[in-house]
Amino acid sequence: MNLERASSSSGCVLQFFLLLGLAVPRLAGQTSSAGEMEMSRHLAAAQKAEESGNYPAASLQYQQILNLQPKLAIIRQSLAITYHLQNRYPEAIAEFQRALRLDATLWGADLFLGMDYYKTNQFALALTPLEKSIALNEKMAEPEARYWLAVTYSALNRPEDAVRELRRDLMLRPGNIDVLYYLVKAYDQAAASVFQRIAAIEPHAAAVSLLQAERFQQENRLDLARVEYRNALRLRPDFAGWLPALDGAGVDMTAPSDLTIDASDQRANSEYAKLLAAAEETPRSDADELLKGLELIRQGQFREAQEPLTHAAEKTSNRALQLLMIRAYVESGDCEKVEDRLKQMLAAQPEDVDALHLLGRSYQRQAEAALQQMTAIDADSYGVHELLGRQHEEKTEYDLAINEYQAALAKRPDLAGIRYAIGNVYRKLSRYEEAEKWLLEELARNPYHGLAHYRLGSIYTEQGKPDAAILHLLQALKSHPQLTGAQLDLARAYTANGRYAEAIAQLQQVVAAEPDNDRVHYLLSIAYSKEGHRAEAQSELAEYQRLTRDRLHRTQQDVKNLSDSLDR
Repeated sequence: MNLERASSSSGCVLQFFLLLGLAVPRLAGQTSSAGEMEMSRHLAAAQKAEESGNYPAASLQYQQILNLQPKLAIIRQSLAITYHLQNRYPEAIAEFQRALRLDATLWGADLFLGMDYYKTNQFALALTPLEKSIALNEKMAEPEARYWLAVTYSALNRPEDAVRELRRDLMLRPGNIDVLYYLVKAYDQAAASVFQRIAAIEPHAAAVSLLQAERFQQENRLDLARVEYRNALRLRPDFAGWLPALDGAGVDMTAPSDLTIDASDQRANSEYAKLLAAAEETPRSDADELLKGLELIRQGQFREAQEPLTHAAEKTSNRALQLLMIRAYVESGDCEKVEDRLKQMLAAQPEDVDALHLLGRSYQRQAEAALQQMTAIDADSYGVHELLGRQHEEKTEYDLAINEYQAALAKRPDLAGIRYAIGNVYRKLSRYEEAEKWLLEELARNPYHGLAHYRLGSIYTEQGKPDAAILHLLQALKSHPQLTGAQLDLARAYTANGRYAEAIAQLQQVVAAEPDNDRVHYLLSIAYSKEGHRAEAQSELAEYQRLTRDRLHRTQQDVKNLSDSLDR
């Protein structure tokens, strides 16, 4: 049974616990005969209320039982569940904690406690009770606990941990659409995280050019894609096979005058040169097998390249050959066969750009495979529609994105976050009235959705409604304290409301974290000016102008380089 669906449905809570083996015990012997009769009446009334979906009434009945006998752990657990089903998560958390103090073996209380910590954005606190629920009752708790552990790890920006939990969950529930859906998202998040690490380590690496080229190609910006593909191949000849034919046009291999090679690509090219040199000194049959594998890689025939490269890699520890062999498996979709090797490489060298690049691509391929599996099971499932909606949104195909999100909503009206997704697309289209409607609907179902608060706050800031904006932006920052966009919008709202000192304090936090953010200096100059601090306002304005000039110069240089590349 899917707890996320159960938590928002009108199903019977008592029936749910009966299914899990957590039935409320007989109350006989807990108090006097008169007390037993009264508690039995309250229990029957609670069950009847639950059956009709009247959870507030059920809560009152459980409270009446606890007034008579406050140490009934299972009743406290049942009360907490009714709070959970009313989205009264802080009260549910408190009751689950009381129940566990009375009976530490209530694995269901631990399971729901972890869920409610997640729902209130207390992600770090969610992990322990979820793991404890598995330890207490592995057979009954593990499938749902693994799912909630995964989404919690995703929220903590630990996507590789999320992937691990979902893989285990999929073993327990093969073909489960819900698990596959979140596994696709976890793989995508893991790939993005790995690629961001590459850009931070070596921003000019050939792998970065290759990733940029693929993004440009996806956006149908083929001239830019050709330039980046050419740069990648000029930096790394062993990247041949990754370059597609773009509308029949070849990739211009003329090197741009300012193209420089970083340390990771220099090392890779050196290892590749050693590999080719060593081939001349090996027995003819071994050399032929190696060269055959290299040629198959160059042609993009990755599956065919697996066997010769694997045989060659068994006879040498050359790093370039090991990476080419791994690449053949990754690009063929046989990712799990080589994932351990990649992680061993990264354990030895955490900033190995090539290993990170292949790990990220492995996650991409596994996301594609999981989506294909979902489609094969049910091409019209909510998960397929939602993921297609995200793809359209990334390509700025907003009308198509809304259509897919609406289709997902029709399939799963209780799908968490789907109303936010629709509202956010309307916000991007500047259709604020529709955006507000959908975002408010999301918050009605989940008042702790930090990004929904942020987007609403941004809309209200644009509409000149600072009071409403401030309320939502403060809520957003409770969930996401480092969300720069929310911090800047809150400062704008404070300024519009005449609360200049608060705006300055907010902006100073952003400056400390992002001193080169030109927009924050501009907003500070306005706030200082309004507060009457002329010298500070002039200083911030001067810094804004300097940063703007630098950014404009970089943009002009990038345009010139691109123009020169296209001319060549």
